[in-house]
Amino acid sequence: IESAHLIRLIVVDNSPEIGTEVEDYCASRDAQYVWMGRNSGLSAAYNRGVRELGDRVDWVCFLDQDTDNVEGYLQRALSRLDEARADVLLPTVIAGDGVMSPCRRTWYWYRPLRQRGVLPREMSWINSGMIARRELLWRIPFDERLFLDYVDHQFALSALAAHATVQVLWEEELHQDYSRSTDSIEQAIRRFRIFRQDIHHFYRQRPLGRLWGAVLVGWRATSATMQYRTLAFVRIGGPFG
Repeated sequence: IESAHLIRLIVVDNSPEIGTEVEDYCASRDAQYVWMGRNSGLSAAYNRGVRELGDRVDWVCFLDQDTDNVEGYLQRALSRLDEARADVLLPTVIAGDGVMSPCRRTWYWYRPLRQRGVLPREMSWINSGMIARRELLWRIPFDERLFLDYVDHQFALSALAAHATVQVLWEEELHQDYSRSTDSIEQAIRRFRIFRQDIHHFYRQRPLGRLWGAVLVGWRATSATMQYRTLAFVRIGGPFG
């Protein structure tokens, strides 16, 4: 990426075994490779990356392996940082045929925007492509009690509660592609256990949150049961409390 800004690239690897090929690739691209030693969860990896950057940067951009065409986005976004007045800059993230982020929050329900270009009063987003001020990330670290699911929404809630300002770069689109990974039944069961645990933590302190969490877990268990033809998900999913 050509830029007058000093850019530091950090790849945080949450794999249970060190990724030698990834480490070699990072070395060839002058990127820092950080192996967590085990799968410590998405939030822990985010926080580790921010700590590794220290105070040598003003902005941090988060990207993941499911996001396509990021280099052009970074090139254009860098030109916006000097004039940025917000604490958080967001791209428009597309998944399939719809806008995945930013999104609107209706009570505990996260839904697509009614009108692109207009931010709702109650909003949220995912972290793919998010650019945030480093000082904000120090004040509001990612909640490491959440392993994978709702890490993004919890950060959005905390940032907005701290009166962080948000700007959406509507013309900048990133495409999220989840179709490249197909879980085996063992992987799906492990993933469902994580989902249940994260949902429980995210909703447990909210009025009627446990009820809503139970609905989400039940819906997910039913879908997985139909897909994988096993009652294992139903047994894992309940009771919820």
